[in-house]
Amino acid sequence: MDITGWISGLFSQMGDLLNNLLNVIMVVLPDSPFVMITQNTTIAKYVGYLNWFIPISFMLSVLQAWLVAVGCFYAWQLLLRWLKAIE
Repeated sequence: MDITGWISGLFSQMGDLLNNLLNVIMVVLPDSPFVMITQNTTIAKYVGYLNWFIPISFMLSVLQAWLVAVGCFYAWQLLLRWLKAIE
């Protein structure tokens, strides 16, 4: 086997391993905590009316995306500090 086939196989195996790892992480992590707020039956009919004035569903989705981005930033920063790449 030539070197390009070996490198291609290595990257393919690394990609498969990363895909499997991410699938395990997604199974372990809970669903969105904001789903309970917007799908609660006693609150759901009022949220529809309230969304005309204050877009709560949109605000919750933006808040969730922001929290994920900040969490990824701090996780990356922690990893770099652990590897002594930054102070």
